[in-house]
Amino acid sequence: MNGILNYDNPVFRAINKLTDVMIISICWFFACLPIFTIGAANTALYSTTRVAIRKDKGYAFSGFWKSFKENFKPATKAWLIQLVVIAVLICDIYVTMSAAKMGKSWGSFFVVFWILLAFATAWCEYTYAYIARFEQTTKNTIKNAALIMIAKLP
Repeated sequence: MNGILNYDNPVFRAINKLTDVMIISICWFFACLPIFTIGAANTALYSTTRVAIRKDKGYAFSGFWKSFKENFKPATKAWLIQLVVIAVLICDIYVTMSAAKMGKSWGSFFVVFWILLAFATAWCEYTYAYIARFEQTTKNTIKNAALIMIAKLP
């Protein structure tokens, strides 16, 4: 009977991790509501997941907001740069798809812009994971995240 109600029981540990994941997800959702804080929210998500979930250290709620505050400035700088890149790619996709619908030969370039958008999205994800782990200038962070993304291509 003592093993079933023990807090270190695998069932209770799994329930605790699941609860932490739900808390982190809810915090991430509310932190992403203002569009310009998406970068800091993603960085806090990666950092808190690494510390609270994988290493069983700290608390999910307070760890998320602590990481959010610590990484707000570099993550927001990187996000605003990446937001411009993503916005330009989306505009390019819109223009080329409109040209393709009108029968223009150069309209088929929309496929290239979709592929570039996929790369930009992966680059964003590597950037926030990199910011959660390391402290560098924004320029070096963006460059290193792009290099890691290219190195990890299948």
